[in-house]
Amino acid sequence: MNSVLNRRDRARTAALSAAVLLAGGLLVVPAAAAVEPDDLTRPGESVLVGSDRQTIAPGMELTTFNRLEDGGWNAGSILEVDLDAGVTLDYQYSGEVTKTATVRSLAEASGATAAINGDFYDINNSDAPLGVGVGRDEGLVTAPTAGHENAIAVDAAGAVAMAQVFLEGTAVTGDGVSLPLAGVNTHRLPASGIGVFTSAWGDYTRANAVGTAANRAEVTVVDGVVTAVGTTLGTGPIAANTVILVGRDAGATSLLALQPGDTVDVSYAPRSDLGEIAVAVGGDVLVDDGVQRTFADTEPAARTSIGLSEDGRTMYLVSLDGKQAHSRGMTLTEFAELMYDLGAYDALNIDGGGSSTLVVRDPGTDDRTVVNTPSDGAERSVANGLAFFAAEGSGELDGFRVLAGAAENTDRVFPGLTRTVESRGHDETFAPVEARPRWTTADRRVASVLRGATPETAVVTGIRPGTTDVQADLRGETGAFGITVLGALQRLEPTATLIPLADAADAGSVALTGYDIDGYRAPIETADITVTGGDGVVELVPDGDGFAIDPLVDTGSALVTLEAGGVETSVAVTIGLAEVPVATFDDAASWTVLFARATGAIAPTEGPDGRDGVRLTYDFTGGNTRAAYATPPTQFSMPGQPQNIKAWVKGDGQGTWIRMRVYDPNGTLLTLNGGYTTFTGWQQLTFPVPAGTEYPLRFRDIYAVEASGARNYHGETSFSDISVEIAPPVELPDAGRFADPVIVTNGTADDAGQRIAVMSDSQFVGRNPDSDIVAAARRTLQEIVAEDPDALVINGDLVDEAAPIDFDLARRVLDEELAGVDFPWYYVPGNHEVQGGPIGNFIEEFGATQHTVDLPTDEGTTRIITLNSAFGTLRGGGFAQIAELRSALDEAAADDEITGVLVFAHHPPNDPLPTDNSQLADRREAAMLETWLADFEAESDKSAAFVGAHVGVFDAGSVDGVPFLVNGNSGKAPSSTPDNGGFTGWTLLGLEPSRGDKNDDDGWLRAEVRARVDAITLQAPATLAPGATGAVSATVAQDGVRTVPVQWPVSAQWGGTGVYVGPADKAPRWAVVAVDPAAGTIQGLRAGAATVTVTVNGETASQAVTVG
Repeated sequence: MNSVLNRRDRARTAALSAAVLLAGGLLVVPAAAAVEPDDLTRPGESVLVGSDRQTIAPGMELTTFNRLEDGGWNAGSILEVDLDAGVTLDYQYSGEVTKTATVRSLAEASGATAAINGDFYDINNSDAPLGVGVGRDEGLVTAPTAGHENAIAVDAAGAVAMAQVFLEGTAVTGDGVSLPLAGVNTHRLPASGIGVFTSAWGDYTRANAVGTAANRAEVTVVDGVVTAVGTTLGTGPIAANTVILVGRDAGATSLLALQPGDTVDVSYAPRSDLGEIAVAVGGDVLVDDGVQRTFADTEPAARTSIGLSEDGRTMYLVSLDGKQAHSRGMTLTEFAELMYDLGAYDALNIDGGGSSTLVVRDPGTDDRTVVNTPSDGAERSVANGLAFFAAEGSGELDGFRVLAGAAENTDRVFPGLTRTVESRGHDETFAPVEARPRWTTADRRVASVLRGATPETAVVTGIRPGTTDVQADLRGETGAFGITVLGALQRLEPTATLIPLADAADAGSVALTGYDIDGYRAPIETADITVTGGDGVVELVPDGDGFAIDPLVDTGSALVTLEAGGVETSVAVTIGLAEVPVATFDDAASWTVLFARATGAIAPTEGPDGRDGVRLTYDFTGGNTRAAYATPPTQFSMPGQPQNIKAWVKGDGQGTWIRMRVYDPNGTLLTLNGGYTTFTGWQQLTFPVPAGTEYPLRFRDIYAVEASGARNYHGETSFSDISVEIAPPVELPDAGRFADPVIVTNGTADDAGQRIAVMSDSQFVGRNPDSDIVAAARRTLQEIVAEDPDALVINGDLVDEAAPIDFDLARRVLDEELAGVDFPWYYVPGNHEVQGGPIGNFIEEFGATQHTVDLPTDEGTTRIITLNSAFGTLRGGGFAQIAELRSALDEAAADDEITGVLVFAHHPPNDPLPTDNSQLADRREAAMLETWLADFEAESDKSAAFVGAHVGVFDAGSVDGVPFLVNGNSGKAPSSTPDNGGFTGWTLLGLEPSRGDKNDDDGWLRAEVRARVDAITLQAPATLAPGATGAVSATVAQDGVRTVPVQWPVSAQWGGTGVYVGPADKAPRWAVVAVDPAAGTIQGLRAGAATVTVTVNGETASQAVTVG
């Protein structure tokens, strides 16, 4: 255990600094403190990413959390139970020891306020628990098997403790012979033991209780009289007035001495140092008298525990998710540490894995909810559990719980749109009470409220941006729900833009999320949405948070438009799929292979069912990412609008990643993912085509790739028939980009108080120092030096293969081009900084992979945090940098000098292109970044932004008020079309530190995207009549291969003489023409001569215009 000051340490330190309290000569142990966020992490080992706290009933507080550790993610649920609040406990099971039931069904049957699963059990056999089970009404239900005597127990006075509980029982014959009992409803008896089975056992066979013992006996006792003696152990239910004695070995011999008609007095009870036991459930010890146990297990798993504070008055019920993407689970040693950190002086490990279940009553209802995420995917039936009952309430209204559904961000609404809220009346124990409240809002200027369709609901309408409380009130008993009215709705995003349905029996769904100009988002309710289109083909029916899509024909397609608040979006729906072959490999002998950092061969082979195919063999024992590309003799087009591409693949079990590359009609290369060859033999893999893809598609290659440098092997992969799944043709929705205003399209960052240059993705190699890409990188650096910024961030992929020779060249280029500059520069590693070598090559040449630096000005300080995402995740760059990010944000929030934070990493949280290939691979990390930065802004009133790269386009979008920028390529060819940000250049960030802590993101940051300019052309009419309108546009030529429109995200400076830049109706009287670059128009205003100019990255084009 690491030496850290956790909550118990803090409590004890405080206690030792005060007077020691004595009562009757005994130390009075202070009451346990509530679980705090600091109790959920260990410094340097984990960071808390999210937590939530909710009162379930008096004395019951539920905390849910998720945290990131060096080993991965973990998420759990903690129910704190204050035993001084009148909470009582009881054992729960199905009523039959050998019949399992879900924890929720047991809680519903008993009326428990909360419940947790119990002991380990004889799973998939008798299902009987291994440890003790004692209930208040039934007494001892099951006795512990040998070695399973530890339990959480409640004594007759109500005290709860961890104890050892044993069986004390005898069967006394009429002639006074006392036969000791070794089990009660126990699935396995020890050698020479005798066990008793009651009606609680169920109908499962009793034969398994004696194992392989040859000497066995069974005696039936009805109302204290023996009715049958035999050596065959039976099955079936046992009557309520009957007990059955089962013996093995010497115990069997003793039982066979009995005769029908003999009397037998069977008695048993639990025995413990606690005295009389009223309730008990078994488990294994994790923490004992404040000492954590250590264990040899190394396998993380879902876990469950019941813990007790030192004073015995607080219980901690903990369910930890495991073996899931969102939570890896813990080893037993790690779990013991968690229980100790929470405040458990004693803790019992109970059944985990798929059995781990924590159930609570949803406050204000009679519904029971499973609060953890069972690893089986659904709640498992278990042997037993422990139930908790809140003190009985009055049944009189004590308040309202007001909520707005389970979707994210339902506490937000847009002006003019609505949010449905619901009230749940409850008494002082949060038990439900029917009540119809009166509804009001605290600030009627922000939102209004009207009764809803049912007595419990109301409809809130946003009026103007701000926050207010929606209040439910009845005779002075109240409840409130905070709601935020966002800025005006700017755009709508459906859950999917293309919804393929297999046939008329299939069904789909769609829901809308709205965004304001700052990226604050909220779900859109169906009542606010108008649906048009789809007549006779599909019907959209309101269903929960969105619409169910019901097909009306067997085959067809439709474009459906959804409108809310004057903003529209579209969804394409297709019905029916046909699989069409596109490559049969009858030309297998003509296929060729290309290798990246690998060697091997390609040859024809026999595919599945005797069909043709190709076989790749490869040596993947080299450094980092290696690939083998199977390429057809000529590229071929794919028919229609494929939803999926399929290929038969023969795996070798190595887990090689299988991918495919296709071109869209713009020549953009799309990479599709098919899965991993964890299998052997032939399987058909599916490569989904991302929604928003433009058609037709052209096949380039299919390939095997190994991205982990830690995995080295020789392998082989074969490919056969490639086909496409084609849906009926449909007009695809316009995948237009939202032009986030953080990128200035008419303006500059030259005059900003602080300027930071960003370049990335040159990707040159040391073996070719005179290449065009090296020249492009040098040109970018020269442009940046000429701008003389306050700092430069090289945001990854400056080199291509990560060999020492590459970094030698990088050092030479940087030394030569940055010689004599007086600004600092920082090199952030990208994936190509480890593409062909270890990260150590980068570190040896350029030092640390993560930096936290402060750039001061007279108007405030900007903190820069750079992160290493070279391996595709932040955790791949070392957990220490995640802890540093959390610490650096917290310090920045508290430091009055710091007014804003810029975070840099090569991989952005989200890829703006439809393939989603160029983003953080760990989607929870991506969400964490978004949340941390948004929370930083909200809690500190300071500004934050993120800058990524890697995608091959320039882009920007805001998430909950935080700008997320993507810098495009500074050398390597772009990954998309020029009108979609696919051009080369760099970014100049203009900051105003004085505005950073004024809750003014718009004033704090603007980004000028400096496209590389080889030539610039301006198109505008030479003459215009007054009042006439013409078209105006500009383009930039780059690298001899692309023409870039001067529009978002390209930054330009429009102007000239006699020119007003903006809408014509805003033009001053002196203007001859009005140029509106966003609309692409020029309008003559009055007779005269004007000269229109446009400047991009220092290069200017002009056009004379005569109005008359």
